[in-house]
Amino acid sequence: MRHVEKTIVLYGGTFHPFHTGHRQMILSCFNELNPDEIWIIPAGIPPHKKMYDEIPSDDRIQIIRRSVFDLPYVRILDLECRRPEKSYTYETLRFLSEKYPSYHFVFLIGEDSLDSFDRWKNPDVIAELCSFAVCIRSDSDRESFRKKCLFQSQKYNTRFQPLGMKPVDISSTVLRDYLAEDNPKASEYIAEYAYRYIKEHHLYEKRADYIMTIEEIEEDLKKKLKPQRYEHTLGVMYTASALAMRYSCPVDKAMYAGLLHDCAKYMSAEQLLSFSHANGIEIKEQERESPHLLHAKVGAYLAGSLYKIDDPEICHAISVHTTGCPNMNLLDKIIFTADYIEPGRTKAVNLPEIRKQSFMNIDLAICMILRDTLLYLQNKGAEIDDTTEKTYEFYKNINDSAMRKLSTTLTYG
Repeated sequence: MRHVEKTIVLYGGTFHPFHTGHRQMILSCFNELNPDEIWIIPAGIPPHKKMYDEIPSDDRIQIIRRSVFDLPYVRILDLECRRPEKSYTYETLRFLSEKYPSYHFVFLIGEDSLDSFDRWKNPDVIAELCSFAVCIRSDSDRESFRKKCLFQSQKYNTRFQPLGMKPVDISSTVLRDYLAEDNPKASEYIAEYAYRYIKEHHLYEKRADYIMTIEEIEEDLKKKLKPQRYEHTLGVMYTASALAMRYSCPVDKAMYAGLLHDCAKYMSAEQLLSFSHANGIEIKEQERESPHLLHAKVGAYLAGSLYKIDDPEICHAISVHTTGCPNMNLLDKIIFTADYIEPGRTKAVNLPEIRKQSFMNIDLAICMILRDTLLYLQNKGAEIDDTTEKTYEFYKNINDSAMRKLSTTLTYG
């Protein structure tokens, strides 16, 4: 049996910026596990990402240092920040395991990281080098959380230990918004000396031309959406970019709209209704009866208010991606189509033909999508939005002859 000299908890992340939620994870872990030390390892600057361009790693480390100076068991390691290339967790663990062969390492993560662990690079290698301490989300069911930890423990033959944690209702994305807007609420979630450092060095101040990057939005959505929904979102983004190149539409606009089209899908029916009421979003009778239909409108609102997208075409494409609308513009068509044909979709009838037509005649593809959608909803006896029916009539009229030619090869639900 290997002699264990020390138990070290490793806590990695972007810490953009470090806030009270991060500190609470550290406190909960130390109180429950009583390790010898906790090492914070801020992520470096991946060359292909832009999210840290305005906040150098030295500043992020200074913010962390001022947030945990009173915790004697905490160390800050800058080894990932010093690397010129992209850092991966398995590489960091290999380096530390070779340098400290008698230490037992425990990796501290949140429940969101537990859900996405299968998608980490070389998760099997990581599991061989450490165990895990996992903090629960504030809104999670404790029993299902415990079962998820047990499942991953058995799958990877290591320990995923569930930890209780006092909930802190803040995210780095919201906190960056507070700082950019000079909202004093930011000071409630950042340690006093860290907050002073941010203000004195003018960090996170909003530029007139600032919009969130694709990478920043991906980071936020990965935490909010269920894994399957997040994978669908990426599929729509990349499919939309391919369609944009085919039809000479700005690729960046298609990527933003595709990435954000389901950004409100994490909300429950009650939350969608409540959010719409609170923000003056029109609610049709069909949407009141089937509140999930509101996710497109709410998503368009969030794109502007939360993700800082000020392009009306992007927001409009998000708002109509489910129902479509008569006489859609090119970006509307691309997002509506990409949502239906992205690679993760497998169950809809006529998908091969629709995918083919999407890159040949997108109007005809839209007509086929609408026809099959209406047939599917009719067969289920589900509520049909009248906008979908109007949109189908519009595109059927301009594709009537083409649809007749295809009718012998299509499956009718």
